[in-house]
Amino acid sequence: MRTAESKAKTSVSLLGHPVSEKVRQPKSKAYRERQSEITKKLWQDPEYALKHALAAQIKPTVPEKKLSYIIRHTCPHTFRYNGDARLRITFGGKIPDFVNVNGKKQVIELFGQYWHSEKKIGRTMEQEEQRFHSRYAKYGYKCLIIWERELEDKNAVKQRLLEFVSESERR
Repeated sequence: MRTAESKAKTSVSLLGHPVSEKVRQPKSKAYRERQSEITKKLWQDPEYALKHALAAQIKPTVPEKKLSYIIRHTCPHTFRYNGDARLRITFGGKIPDFVNVNGKKQVIELFGQYWHSEKKIGRTMEQEEQRFHSRYAKYGYKCLIIWERELEDKNAVKQRLLEFVSESERR
């Protein structure tokens, strides 16, 4: 439990003045934006990202479990789930869902229809995909993006996986 003294120090460092415990003021837009920027900077540190991801005890979602099953049966011993940060692999504070464990610089991201929708993030699907491709390219990695709705056609996903794996073998 935090002491009143530590709470006061925190409010002074964030707001520039102490906030009384008795009077709980609504957080201003400027405060929320500053907190967002501070948090984004912290998550750029791989140690911070790993520490918090591991502490959150993240479990695979149902779509991630479906994709994991397809991956295991299509290209066994090639990719492992990393969405829980167990493999301790991050890129600029971001944790890829699946990572190639055979030394090839490949990752697989599974995009949910809600969390990666234009309504939620303000970018089109194409812009969101390009953003991730660029992020991983900075580290020399290729990225395969599979959308949640694609999991309905397992054969199509298997084909995309096989093409992705064989593409890097040709290089």
